[in-house]
Amino acid sequence: MLLWLVIIGLLIRVAWDDFKYRGVLVLLFPILGSVVISYAILLGVFSIKDVAVNLIIVMVQLGISAAVVFRRKGRWKLIGSSWISWGDVAFLVVMACCFSTANFVLFYSVGVVLVLFESLLAKMIGFQVKHILLAGRQALILAIVYLCDHMQLGASLFMDVPIFRILLW
Repeated sequence: MLLWLVIIGLLIRVAWDDFKYRGVLVLLFPILGSVVISYAILLGVFSIKDVAVNLIIVMVQLGISAAVVFRRKGRWKLIGSSWISWGDVAFLVVMACCFSTANFVLFYSVGVVLVLFESLLAKMIGFQVKHILLAGRQALILAIVYLCDHMQLGASLFMDVPIFRILLW
């Protein structure tokens, strides 16, 4: 229970820092990753294979994004530029530790769509959107997901079986 509360607190801190300062304290990411892994180990559902596959998915996605940026801009500067920040990449790595592979793909896809939709909606309403704070917004979404998962005894995010039952039903 205590680790679950620490995870929620750290996710809220990531969101707060990203919204307020447009940057997140670097130390938060390894702490958050360690706490999430510890939580999964205590639940008995941690899988290094899932983390490895999730990290490969992140690397492929970043590689494709870098190729698109290179094609459009003629340079290989993706991370640390106006396209994606180091904090976003660090948060993607932490997210890779938070889910089984199917849940990771689902969360990451839905999370990015929700963040982009929210930014587009804000722009349509008349707000000026200079930057999309991906890590902060996804941290809030992940905190909500962890709150909901906790009601199911906390292990569903680390196992593919429940998500397959929902998707195939």
